[in-house]
Amino acid sequence: MDERLKGAKDAQDRQDRNLERRQAIGGDRDQPLDADDELRMQMFRDTLFRTSLPNLPPIPGYHVCWLTTTNSRDNLAQRRAIGYEPITGEDVPGFQHLRAKDGEMAGYISVNEMVAFKIREELYQRFMMAVHHDAPLEEEQKLEDSLEELQHRASAQKGRIVAESGSLQIRQLARRPSFST
Repeated sequence: MDERLKGAKDAQDRQDRNLERRQAIGGDRDQPLDADDELRMQMFRDTLFRTSLPNLPPIPGYHVCWLTTTNSRDNLAQRRAIGYEPITGEDVPGFQHLRAKDGEMAGYISVNEMVAFKIREELYQRFMMAVHHDAPLEEEQKLEDSLEELQHRASAQKGRIVAESGSLQIRQLARRPSFST
């Protein structure tokens, strides 16, 4: 049997690696790191391997999100013009350490090129309804109109077009959604 597959050997290897780690940081096998040091180690690992932005806490009456400063087609000036507001340290207690120190975004919560913004919940719901409900319904109506036009042309020439089940589903009215944060 392959030595790597033996459970006892793997367990001993893990113990040896753990001992080496403890010795490298000045501890020994019999004395575990205290809770503060474990927390510090986790924070250190998180800073090395952070793959996402911190979750913004909810602000009553607002939808919160991260916006980028680097997208020329969806820039912050456009977002501000339609009602988005940058989030300050006063808006989200505990996030003051993420305030930009200088530049155009000074005083606002930011991480690298991302800036925290908020928008009134009612306006956010209206935007989401327009983009994710109304616009698709308009596209469905265009498809239905095209199908009817094709059927009309076919019948005028003594032909016939049969609508598949997917085409018939277009005619079903979609429920009005609620977009939660």
